[in-house]
Amino acid sequence: MFPPQRPVEQLFITVAIWHNTNHLCLLRGWHPADPMMRVYAYDIPAEHARNPAQVLEEAYETFNVGDDERAQAYRERSNRSLSVGDVVVIGEVAYVCASVGWELLNGSITVASHGQDESAPGHR
Repeated sequence: MFPPQRPVEQLFITVAIWHNTNHLCLLRGWHPADPMMRVYAYDIPAEHARNPAQVLEEAYETFNVGDDERAQAYRERSNRSLSVGDVVVIGEVAYVCASVGWELLNGSITVASHGQDESAPGHR
């Protein structure tokens, strides 16, 4: 006889949305000195983070034209659409929204301030 199986704990990874507050970012993209503001965060199952391209595309769609609960919560905070020069961090890996697609962020984020992303239940 085998011992009863314990429930497997689900591991989660945080996805954080950072807005670039430099008005020139739409023209020239992200720059290391650009002040960034963390505006929203949510958790995804760790196995989803194995496909960062899919996570990034889902984030782009959700925070531009999405209408699910996460998109609504994002907009209720008066957040603008996710745009060129903004950053999405999956766990500890950051990606910059480029004019076409995503680029791995080489450098660190210059923090302007933190948004109110910790205030929503279920969102960090």
